[in-house]
Amino acid sequence: MHLTFLGTSAANAFPEPFCQCPNCTQARACGGESLRKRSAMLIDDDLLLDLGPDILTASSLHGCPLTNVRYCLQTHAHADHLDLSHLLS
Repeated sequence: MHLTFLGTSAANAFPEPFCQCPNCTQARACGGESLRKRSAMLIDDDLLLDLGPDILTASSLHGCPLTNVRYCLQTHAHADHLDLSHLLS
């Protein structure tokens, strides 16, 4: 089984857009992997857990095309885990 974490953040991503706390400030300064997308995971290239608003960007950044995805599993009904606009494009 091969797991690719495409996002490991909470609903607002990390760092929080309007937050000036030391953690968010340091994450912005470090960039790269410190800039976390909203939760999503790809399992064996064909099972996608959660289809949130960052999924297209995250898959591109991690070099994981979604062309082999056959199944999508939504863990719950919050907008950061299911963005139906991706199904319309």
